[in-house]
Amino acid sequence: MDWKDYYKDLAIPSNWVDVSYGNDVLPSFQTSKDDLKGFHVFIDSYDESVRADNTEECTGQRQELMPRFSVSKEYGEGEVFNSNDFNEVLRFID
Repeated sequence: MDWKDYYKDLAIPSNWVDVSYGNDVLPSFQTSKDDLKGFHVFIDSYDESVRADNTEECTGQRQELMPRFSVSKEYGEGEVFNSNDFNEVLRFID
Protein backbone atom coordinates (compact mmCIF):
# COMPACT_ATOMS: atom_id res chain seq x y z
CA MET A 1 0.00 0.00 0.00
CA ASP A 2 1.35 3.42 -0.97
CA TRP A 3 1.59 6.06 1.77
CA LYS A 4 -0.86 8.33 -0.06
CA ASP A 5 -3.41 5.53 0.36
CA TYR A 6 -3.01 5.78 4.15
CA TYR A 7 -4.82 9.12 4.18
CA LYS A 8 -6.88 9.10 0.98
CA ASP A 9 -10.03 8.90 3.12
CA LEU A 10 -9.15 12.13 4.98
CA ALA A 11 -9.55 15.81 4.18
CA ILE A 12 -6.04 16.94 5.07
CA PRO A 13 -6.11 20.69 5.82
CA SER A 14 -4.58 22.69 2.98
CA ASN A 15 -2.14 24.49 5.29
CA TRP A 16 -0.56 21.24 6.51
CA VAL A 17 2.84 20.46 4.99
CA ASP A 18 3.70 16.92 3.94
CA VAL A 19 7.01 16.17 5.71
CA SER A 20 7.00 12.42 5.09
CA TYR A 21 10.49 10.96 4.96
CA GLY A 22 11.27 7.72 3.16
CA ASN A 23 12.92 6.06 6.16
CA ASP A 24 9.96 6.75 8.46
CA VAL A 25 7.43 4.00 9.14
CA LEU A 26 4.48 6.36 8.56
CA PRO A 27 3.68 9.39 6.44
CA SER A 28 3.44 12.64 8.37
CA PHE A 29 2.34 16.24 8.15
CA GLN A 30 3.42 19.38 9.92
CA THR A 31 0.58 21.72 10.85
CA SER A 32 2.65 24.87 10.37
CA LYS A 33 5.54 25.79 8.11
CA ASP A 34 7.29 26.94 11.28
CA ASP A 35 8.23 23.66 12.95
CA LEU A 36 8.65 25.39 16.31
CA LYS A 37 5.01 26.49 16.37
CA GLY A 38 3.20 23.56 14.85
CA PHE A 39 2.46 19.92 15.48
CA HIS A 40 3.73 16.85 13.68
CA VAL A 41 0.95 14.40 12.78
CA PHE A 42 1.79 10.80 11.86
CA ILE A 43 -0.96 8.95 10.01
CA ASP A 44 -1.23 5.17 9.90
CA SER A 45 -3.33 3.22 7.42
CA TYR A 46 -7.09 2.80 7.74
CA ASP A 47 -6.46 -0.89 6.87
CA GLU A 48 -5.98 -2.75 10.15
CA SER A 49 -3.78 -5.46 8.61
CA VAL A 50 -1.37 -2.77 7.37
CA ARG A 51 -1.55 -1.06 10.77
CA ALA A 52 -0.69 -4.38 12.45
CA ASP A 53 2.45 -4.63 10.28
CA ASN A 54 3.37 -1.02 11.09
CA THR A 55 2.77 -1.62 14.81
CA GLU A 56 5.14 -4.56 14.68
CA GLU A 57 7.78 -2.51 12.83
CA CYS A 58 7.54 0.33 15.38
CA THR A 59 7.39 -1.76 18.55
CA GLY A 60 9.15 -4.97 17.55
CA GLN A 61 6.11 -7.06 18.41
CA ARG A 62 2.61 -7.74 17.22
CA GLN A 63 0.35 -6.36 19.92
CA GLU A 64 -2.60 -4.04 20.28
CA LEU A 65 -2.70 -1.72 17.29
CA MET A 66 -1.13 1.69 17.73
CA PRO A 67 -3.61 4.56 17.30
CA ARG A 68 -4.07 5.61 13.70
CA PHE A 69 -3.04 9.20 14.47
CA SER A 70 -0.12 10.27 16.63
CA VAL A 71 0.52 13.95 17.25
CA SER A 72 3.76 15.31 18.61
CA LYS A 73 4.97 18.81 19.37
CA GLU A 74 7.32 20.37 16.85
CA TYR A 75 9.15 17.87 14.65
CA GLY A 76 8.63 14.52 16.36
CA GLU A 77 9.48 15.74 19.88
CA GLY A 78 7.38 13.44 22.07
CA GLU A 79 3.80 12.36 21.56
CA VAL A 80 1.20 14.69 23.03
CA PHE A 81 -2.00 13.22 21.61
CA ASN A 82 -3.12 9.92 20.05
CA SER A 83 -6.44 8.98 18.55
CA ASN A 84 -8.22 6.80 16.04
CA ASP A 85 -10.56 9.70 15.16
CA PHE A 86 -9.29 12.35 12.74
CA ASN A 87 -11.88 14.88 13.92
CA GLU A 88 -10.48 14.59 17.44
CA VAL A 89 -7.02 15.32 16.04
CA LEU A 90 -8.31 18.41 14.25
CA ARG A 91 -10.02 19.66 17.43
CA PHE A 92 -6.86 19.05 19.48
CA ILE A 93 -4.71 21.01 17.03
CA ASP A 94 -7.18 23.91 16.88
